[in-house]
Amino acid sequence: MLKLFKAIWLVLATLILSPVQAQSLEGANAAFNHYFDAVKVFDTATMANAMHPEAMTQFKDVMDFALLRGPKSAQAQIDLFPLFGVANENDYKQLSGKDIFAKLMGLAAKTQPMLLEVMKEASFSIVSSRMEGDIAFINFIAAITINGQATRQDSVQRLKQHNGEWLLLLPPETEATIAALSVRYQ
Repeated sequence: MLKLFKAIWLVLATLILSPVQAQSLEGANAAFNHYFDAVKVFDTATMANAMHPEAMTQFKDVMDFALLRGPKSAQAQIDLFPLFGVANENDYKQLSGKDIFAKLMGLAAKTQPMLLEVMKEASFSIVSSRMEGDIAFINFIAAITINGQATRQDSVQRLKQHNGEWLLLLPPETEATIAALSVRYQ
């Protein structure tokens, strides 16, 4: 009898939760597509606004350490302040994580004009989506062509809700980049 009850409970829980999970994944998929629509036209403000506050805090914490508290902060300021368009610590402290993120994305576009053309033609196709706790995992294929050479990369993007809106967390590649930056100025 207990096994039957557990089986019935499992079926009911699946039936009840499946529509909620599907609805959540639809929102996460839509947020993912919105972000990559912005990537294709390199709309840095929209890209920054699509990032979860936790991601921007993580990003800014690494930058703050490198620029303000790290043992090589003087060198970091020489290297990085011009990239952010600031002259000193006070100017830098006025920037939010989103501001810094948008400025770095804009800098990438300015210094690598080919990047704009490459991204304009890129495609981002969702392969699958799943929920783990409060995080949505979107598996996707990014297809880009550089100098006539087509490249496809399987990737995963994580999203998390904030105030009812799905927003992106930092992808592993970005986490690795900021970790390398942190190490450089330690």
